[in-house]
Amino acid sequence: RNRMRKNAYVASRYMIWNSVASSYMELYKRTIEEYRRHSLVIAVKDRFIASHSLPDVNLNHLLTLTDSTGVLQFAKYNIPDRSEGYTTDDNSRALLLALLNKKILNGPESDKLINTYLSFILHAYNPKTGLFRNFMNYERKWLEDQGSEECNANVLFVLGYLIKNAPSDPILAVAKNLFDNTIEKSLNFTSPRAFALILMGCILYLDKFSGAMEIKNICKTLSERLVKLYKENSDQKWKWFENVVTYNNGRLPQSLLMAGSFLKNKSYISIGLESLEWLFKIQYDKKNNLISLIGNNGWLTKGGNKAKYDQQPVEIPALIDACWQAYKITNNRQWALRTGLIFSWFLGNNDRHLSLYDYTTGGCFDGLTASVTNQNQGAESTIAWLLSLHRMISINRNLQIKQMPND
Repeated sequence: RNRMRKNAYVASRYMIWNSVASSYMELYKRTIEEYRRHSLVIAVKDRFIASHSLPDVNLNHLLTLTDSTGVLQFAKYNIPDRSEGYTTDDNSRALLLALLNKKILNGPESDKLINTYLSFILHAYNPKTGLFRNFMNYERKWLEDQGSEECNANVLFVLGYLIKNAPSDPILAVAKNLFDNTIEKSLNFTSPRAFALILMGCILYLDKFSGAMEIKNICKTLSERLVKLYKENSDQKWKWFENVVTYNNGRLPQSLLMAGSFLKNKSYISIGLESLEWLFKIQYDKKNNLISLIGNNGWLTKGGNKAKYDQQPVEIPALIDACWQAYKITNNRQWALRTGLIFSWFLGNNDRHLSLYDYTTGGCFDGLTASVTNQNQGAESTIAWLLSLHRMISINRNLQIKQMPND
């Protein structure tokens, strides 16, 4: 035993703190010299700073919520709640997410998810009304003949994205048939958000089928409707399309920015930028450098005060998309940097300083309340998180390309 003790003492001399510190110093010196010899210094006049490292994409909770029918609407904590069934709203957003996952990451689950969610939307179409149903119970019985305007518009938006990015010809055919059968009926809608979502869907459709003049005319019609609403409701202090700011707000300025870019209309772009700047500023806490979303317990009415809670994750992907669209048009780096600030709301840079993302499950809590986070991890919030994360991965890649030196 004494011999073993002495051998251990001699063998461990290089591990005492003085020796370890000296070893690190030598390593630093070698690394610095190596870096000086082989590093390539990239000089960019106004380079972008990409966002902090993003969490890995984790689809586990989405897969837990998804069965052979589609994605379930709610969860009790992180356990799927079958009693509330499914919605077309959630399944259309889930389809968009699956398409992004395939395009950006080529995820192994994406093809199966695309088929599952598109199959739900195909079944949601009601040929009697020419529109989509929304609520289905767990027994697969529809609870209505026709969903809301926003639900139908959201489906058209996602179908437009699917038409542009269809992974196969059969999927393209299904998506185009659904879009063509529904678009005319949607022209009777009156909701500004419906106008915005359908407008974006039409522009995406035209990226694939540029000769579809009837769709192009619909783009012009919907753009003018939004402009008319903006002029009727906005003033020096209120730069918005309605006399109340509610939910999914980023889609309104985003749609006009897309329309202005596609139709080469500077007026649309101007209104899109003006309304988006106003929307961002009324939700930006300059003192704490964070986004304080408009709460659903009262919203923000013209001449009133902004409701602080409950703040919902569904707002974030729309804001990120709108700011990124503004950056693509203006090349103003502030719009690009704002996407990272908005995304950080999920990770604790919010009014409660609490993370809404659950690293254990891969899900997202349903909202930020005045006291705690809503601990349920439903489809809408989880999909909003995953949509935002995929978009930020894509944005970071684009910003990194911007940083590369010219050949």
